[in-house]
Amino acid sequence: MLLNIGDKLADRYIIEEKIGQGGMSYVYKASDTKLGRVVAVKVLKSEFSADEEFIKKFKNEAKSAAKLSHPNIVTAYDTADEGNLHYIIMELVEGITLKNYIARKGKLSNKETLGIAIQAAEGIEEAHKKGIIHRDIKPQNIIISRDGKVKVADFGIAKAVSGETVNPAVIGSVHYISPEQAKTGIADMRSDLYSLGITMYEMITGKVPFSGDNTVNVVMAHIQEAIVPPKVYSKDIYPALNDIILKATKKNPDERYQTAGDLILDLKRCGREPDGHFVRMYASVDSKKTTKEDNTEEKAFEHLKSTDVKSDTESSYQAFNTDNEADKDIERDFVSNHINRNNLKQKKADTEQDQIKKLIRSGLILAVAVLLLVFVFSIINISGLFRSFSNDETAKSTLAEETSTTEETEESNYNITIYAEDIMPNLIGLTVDAAKEKTADLDIIINDKLTDYSDVYYEGLIIDQSIKPDESVLPGAEVVVTVSLGTKINYALKSIKNKTVDEAVQLLTDAGVVVSSEMERAFSEEVPRDRVIGWQPEGSAIGSASVKEGSVVRLIVSAGSQNELVIMPNLLGMDQEAAKAMLSDSGLQLGEITEVPSASTPKGYVTGQSVPENVELQYGTKIDIVVSSALDPNAQPAPQLNSTQETASNQDNSTGYYYGSIDTVCTVGHAQGPDSASKQVMVGIRLKQRTADGSFEYTVLEEPKPVAFGSKIPVSFRNIKGIEFVEKGDIQVYNAETNEVYNTYTIDFKAKGGL
Repeated sequence: MLLNIGDKLADRYIIEEKIGQGGMSYVYKASDTKLGRVVAVKVLKSEFSADEEFIKKFKNEAKSAAKLSHPNIVTAYDTADEGNLHYIIMELVEGITLKNYIARKGKLSNKETLGIAIQAAEGIEEAHKKGIIHRDIKPQNIIISRDGKVKVADFGIAKAVSGETVNPAVIGSVHYISPEQAKTGIADMRSDLYSLGITMYEMITGKVPFSGDNTVNVVMAHIQEAIVPPKVYSKDIYPALNDIILKATKKNPDERYQTAGDLILDLKRCGREPDGHFVRMYASVDSKKTTKEDNTEEKAFEHLKSTDVKSDTESSYQAFNTDNEADKDIERDFVSNHINRNNLKQKKADTEQDQIKKLIRSGLILAVAVLLLVFVFSIINISGLFRSFSNDETAKSTLAEETSTTEETEESNYNITIYAEDIMPNLIGLTVDAAKEKTADLDIIINDKLTDYSDVYYEGLIIDQSIKPDESVLPGAEVVVTVSLGTKINYALKSIKNKTVDEAVQLLTDAGVVVSSEMERAFSEEVPRDRVIGWQPEGSAIGSASVKEGSVVRLIVSAGSQNELVIMPNLLGMDQEAAKAMLSDSGLQLGEITEVPSASTPKGYVTGQSVPENVELQYGTKIDIVVSSALDPNAQPAPQLNSTQETASNQDNSTGYYYGSIDTVCTVGHAQGPDSASKQVMVGIRLKQRTADGSFEYTVLEEPKPVAFGSKIPVSFRNIKGIEFVEKGDIQVYNAETNEVYNTYTIDFKAKGGL
């Protein structure tokens, strides 16, 4: 089950970032608010949370790991269940895996191999003492911390040794699996030592001994094929270390090291006697009967001579039948050492009887000499001689102690130091600023130019990094991080502002959102006219619904600045569609359409407009038009002008004024949600009357001003001057930005004299 940054477990562990995952679990870095420390949280994957067998295995892991407390083992602190969430709290070790360390260096030195192997073996020894077998020892499960301490990690498939677990399933990495574990599933302490031997082989040579096209081939190689001695690939290997690795990787468990303690003793002795051949190659009595044909090195040599082995990127070797001089040197060294070793054995066998005879004769002579010396010393001052002898022994004893102390000091210095390079931390889930802060001590460059969509990480968080976590990084290196844009839909919705309508439609369509053919207009001081301001879900208030794939949204397009004015065009004589297009091109909108017969204008053509030509209007104002419904010779001609200014001017010289009055209160819209009360809209009040030709004339009673949405405003006017001979009129309270009418009040108009 994936967790999010900030999630809190057990009311104390706050998730900070995801740092890895395995076959069964995800691993997170978290802060323990109770103890004030940073920990690792291993969470069982959701696909296993319903599997009782996996849950049982997962809990057994925690119980087994909780028994272990050792400097070379990753410590388990706690385990818990929360519904379907099962997790373990563990020690967080910041460092590099041995696998990555080998990959970085190609192969390790003798000293590094010994240091890492001893510390890993000491951790394994502690587990074995507690009756726990790791079953999956490999470089990926061995961590070198920043201070050079080696820790064995992930006892994820470990089981306590008991009579009930005699046939567990074969598990673990096939490149390091022991033959008996591969064949039968049975694993004991010696199986872990085999895997550690393969790991040492990879450290010193840079490759695993067995590889193949598939896992079956690799497993069969562990069971059947002789191992190629590591000295074939590493000419500088200590002879003692070569012997140790060969013994640890014997096919027969009885011929390997029987305990981790035995292996540790030989590894430490190898540090003191690198050229020594002190390793007892066969541990059991029965194994001493092994014939020459069973010798692992000889079988490996014959295998190389008779097999054409193909190269492999992870672990490869070449047959000795090659023209490469370096390989020929290796072959000659291998054969020479092998022959010399056999010659020495034969010489020893041939002269054994002669040596016995010589020893007998030497013993007799020595006995006579001793008797003579005793006789002589009986005459001399015996006490002085013994005093001298005693002092000499004391000196030898003191020297032995000093030597022992020196050796012990050398043996204890097995920490690994990573020079001139450092370990790349995990940046996934962090902001770029947080990533730069986290890597400040590494002296590296964070390049954040790459972006991509993500359904997991919020916008602005890092979703990938070019140098992976736990890999080495040199000072001055550039790390390219990929930053999340959020989901594709959210990114598209945020990106349409200031786009043209066509660009916005394309972005949203590509993201799977349906764009309505209807658009809203709104004034904007920021967004230029005809550019997109934003969006709103179809049928919902702005921001009141989430947008998913297939959702329908309506674009909100800028009507320009509220103070921007446009010029009213002349629409008379145009057909209806041409008039609508002209209004749109001029920044105006088509309002109401009234059809009346015309004596001179054919059907469908404009005979009147609510605002005369050349009048300045706010962008987006709606214009009403009169359209001829039919050509009728008896119809009255429509006036060409009906503007407020000219009508008022004409009325000033006539005696036919009509007046009306109103006194009421209007609510401006309806409050929607807690934030609507703070929203302000531009509200105006106007008189709307129909003229004799059927067109509409508007008279401004109160200029638009900002009014809080949902508030009440007074609508109180006396002696409103109306159109001549028109006895009715509508007082409209309207939104000057959208031309929406909040309320309409019909009043009566009377002839001169007013009300």
